[in-house]
Amino acid sequence: MLITPRPGADRKNIRQALSGVHTTAMNLQRPYGSAFEGLLTYLEWATESAQSCSGQGEALTAGQACA
Repeated sequence: MLITPRPGADRKNIRQALSGVHTTAMNLQRPYGSAFEGLLTYLEWATESAQSCSGQGEALTAGQACA
């Protein structure tokens, strides 16, 4: 996904938010006890990531949700 900062956006804050989303996603790469557990973990990550990116909502323009 292409994310475009809006003019005047603080790129440092945007980078920190996206870096945090990426780090969390990498930490989720592990075996799960069941597919359902993996799905729930993914959905929690997606929700938290969307909230993190929506905090940058004034600064980001994307074709889809950030997560």
